[in-house]
Amino acid sequence: MKKNRLPFRINLVLFLVTLFLNLMTQWDPKCWEGFGDSYDYLQQSRMSIFSRDFYFNTPGPGFYPRPFTVPLFYKIAGGNSLNIVQMQKFMHTLASFILAYGFLLILTRGISKYFMMFSIYFLMSWWNILGWTNQLLSESLSMTFLFLWIGTFLICYKKRGFGWLAFHMVITLLFSFTRDSWPYFLICFYALVVITGWIWERSFLKLSVLLLLLVIAIFFVQERSAEIGQRSKIPVVNNIVLRILPVTENFNWFLTRGMPMASQLKQKFTGLDINKHPDVEKLYSLYSDTTFKPLLDWSAEKGQSTYTWFLFTHPSYTFFIDEPHDKLKRIFSYNLHYVSGVNGYCMGAEKVFPLFPSLLLVIISLLLILIFIFDRKLMTILPVIFVIVFIINIFLTYNADSMEVPRHMFITLIMVQFLSLWAVALLIDRSIQKISTFFKGKEDPAGQHDQQQIAQSQQSH
Repeated sequence: MKKNRLPFRINLVLFLVTLFLNLMTQWDPKCWEGFGDSYDYLQQSRMSIFSRDFYFNTPGPGFYPRPFTVPLFYKIAGGNSLNIVQMQKFMHTLASFILAYGFLLILTRGISKYFMMFSIYFLMSWWNILGWTNQLLSESLSMTFLFLWIGTFLICYKKRGFGWLAFHMVITLLFSFTRDSWPYFLICFYALVVITGWIWERSFLKLSVLLLLLVIAIFFVQERSAEIGQRSKIPVVNNIVLRILPVTENFNWFLTRGMPMASQLKQKFTGLDINKHPDVEKLYSLYSDTTFKPLLDWSAEKGQSTYTWFLFTHPSYTFFIDEPHDKLKRIFSYNLHYVSGVNGYCMGAEKVFPLFPSLLLVIISLLLILIFIFDRKLMTILPVIFVIVFIINIFLTYNADSMEVPRHMFITLIMVQFLSLWAVALLIDRSIQKISTFFKGKEDPAGQHDQQQIAQSQQSH
C-alpha cells in the first residue's frame, strides 16, 4: 500500500520544489507596459465582480472588454503586477500537480506513472510555457486552465464522485472564459467523448452528456458576452486588411455584401506588412480612426456574420489551401518575444523541447486507434480525440484573427509535445500490461481492477 502511495507523495514533493523554483525565476517588472491588452485586463479587474459590467461590458475609449476569468484572477491578486506574476506562477505549478495527479490515477504501471509525472513537470519548465507567467496577458492563465481542465477531466473520469465533477465543471467554466475561442474547442471535445461513450463505453456517457450540455450553455452565454463587448470587431477588421484585401476576388465578395469604405481601405492599407513596426502601428491606428467609423460600425454589427459566411463558402481560404507556406509556419511558433529571456532552472527543458515532430504524433495516434479497435476504452482513444480537436482549433484560431497568429497559435507546438508524451506513456503502460499477462498466463490484476471499477460505475448510474 505504501508503495502504491509513493508516486502521489513524489508528486506533492515535485509540486513544492517546482513552486519554489518557479517563484524564483527572474522577470522584468515593466515587460507588460507596452501591451494594450494588459491595461484592458487591469481596468476590468478594478470593476466589482457583482457588477454586470464585469461580465457583460461595452467598449469605451481605449478600453476593450475581455472574458472575465483573467480579470477575475488579476482582481484576486490585487491588481498589482508583482502579485499577478506570482499568482500566475502558483496557478501554473498547481496545474502541473493536478495534471500529474490525473495521470497517476489513469495509468496502471509504475514505470508509466513515473514517466508521465516527471515528463509533465519537465515540460512545464519549458520557457515557452513557464515564461508566460511573467507577462500580464491572457496566455498564462489560458494555458494553466487548459492543463487544469485536462487534469480534472481525467480525475473525474476515474473517480466519478460529485465533488470532482463539480470541481471539473467550475474549471471548465473558468477555462472557457479565458479566451473566446475555447467554447468551440470544448463543444467539439465533449461531442466526440459523447459519441465514443455512446458507441463503445457507456459507463461515462451520462457524465459526458451533462458536460456537453454545460459547455453548450457556456457557449451561448459567452457568445452574448462577446457580442455586447464587440470582441469580434477588431479581429474582423484585421482579417479583412491582412488576408482579404490582398486577394481581389475575396475583397470584392465583401464589397458586394455591403462592406463600406472599401476604396479608402484599399488605398490606405494595400501592401501592409505586419513584420514592419510602422505598418503595425498604422493598423492599430485604424481601430480608433473616426474617418473609418462606418467600417468599424459595420464590423461590429455585421462583420462577424458576414465573415463566418465567407468561411463557409470559401473552403480554400478556410483550410489554408491558398495560404503561403511561410505564413503557415506560424502555426508552430514558440519562444516568442512577449516574454523575457529564459533563466533559472528552465535551461534544461529549453535544450530538449520541442522534442517531438507533429508527424510522429500522427503516427502514434494511428497506433492508438489500432489499439482502441481491440480494447474499446475511452482512455486509449482520448489523446487522439485531443489531436482532432486541436487540429480544429488550429483552423478556428488562425481564421479568427490574422493579426497575431504566432501569439494565438503557440499552444499548438506545446500540445504536440504534451500529447506525444501522453501517447508514449499509454503505449508503455499497455506494453507492460501485455508482457505481465503473457508471463503470468492469466488476466492482468490491474486490468481486472479497471473492469471492476467500470462495472461498479455502470451499476451506480
